[in-house]
Amino acid sequence: MQPKHEKRGTGALLCLAATLAFSIGGVCVKASPGLSPMALNSGRCFVAALLTGAVCLLRGHRLKLNFAVITGALSVCLTGIFYIFSARLSTAANAIILQYTSPVFVALLLWAFQGQKPGKGRLLWVGVVFCGTVLCCGAGGGNSVAGNLFGLASGLTFAGVFLSGQMEEADALSACLLGELLAGVTGLPFLMNEPVDTASLACIVAMGLIQTGSAYLLLSAGLARTDPLTANLICALEPVANPLWVALLCGEIPPLRTLLGGAVVVFGVVCYQKQQKEKIPGKAAAIVQRK
Repeated sequence: MQPKHEKRGTGALLCLAATLAFSIGGVCVKASPGLSPMALNSGRCFVAALLTGAVCLLRGHRLKLNFAVITGALSVCLTGIFYIFSARLSTAANAIILQYTSPVFVALLLWAFQGQKPGKGRLLWVGVVFCGTVLCCGAGGGNSVAGNLFGLASGLTFAGVFLSGQMEEADALSACLLGELLAGVTGLPFLMNEPVDTASLACIVAMGLIQTGSAYLLLSAGLARTDPLTANLICALEPVANPLWVALLCGEIPPLRTLLGGAVVVFGVVCYQKQQKEKIPGKAAAIVQRK
């Protein structure tokens, strides 16, 4: 039997591998300018759905269809679409940083709809994340106003993914597969009417197999070997790694204001997570990391 500390170490490494897989999204979006966001998202989601469906078959996983799964699927679908629009219209750094404002939206939604008022400590870090977001939104880079709005929208729907995962009868694999298929079908008219060159096809396959498909499987395996809070903290490295790959491979250097805002957001998210004394249910934490 594997010792507990070794299992935790293996889980952390798997979560780190998942985070690095997620982080290639910005490079793929920037490297496929010939495809519209809807077409790119459609292609990658169809590829990811093939992988997710194959895993379901191999595991003998029976798919579910209920309110929680449908809500999760819609959130998965919209998060992917909003993220790609944000990364295309703004900088990759802005897009991923704004998506990681999701803890703020989780806190606000729980407060608004379930009366779960966050404690003073967590409210402090929500305020810190908000300040970092203001810094990012004030920075330039492409059509920054529209890009920032899409980025904030992805943070909101990312929070919806997490909240749906906490509902009774939630099923992460079913929600992800349905969300991927929904996103694929929604963007199919765009994909069929746009020329797909070799570079764009490579980006579609890489995003589908690595950034969307394999990353989720790695994360699921990691969550089985470590606690969800540790996994969430490790995944907070994505706003650092994502723009770093884009800077190295695509030459897109984010403005100083974005870098400062990103540092504030990551710091606030990490401290907010540490304030959470409640353990996040495993299946909820598994689906929360999907984009």
